[in-house]
Amino acid sequence: MLTRLQVRVTPNARKDAVVACTAEEIRIKLRAPAIEGKGNAALLNFLSEITGVPRPKITIRFGRKARVKVIEIEGPPAEEILSRIKSKMDEIPHVRRG
Repeated sequence: MLTRLQVRVTPNARKDAVVACTAEEIRIKLRAPAIEGKGNAALLNFLSEITGVPRPKITIRFGRKARVKVIEIEGPPAEEILSRIKSKMDEIPHVRRG
């Protein structure tokens, strides 16, 4: 089964994390810089880790040089993949002001 996801990537973060997951888009922060394919490789490895799908079964279909990418995952149904991703979401700490 093939699942397509729209992912918005923010490079150069403090840690790798899923920060939002909606029906339209998944937002991911990565430590890797967006140069020489390092960000794309880090994204695919991170998605493999959190979904449990082997790395060769995850590809970037569109957006190799853009922050918004379309990812294809060959494996479990879309609902299962999304539930695995949502289970790994980190809470964003509130900024204390004043």
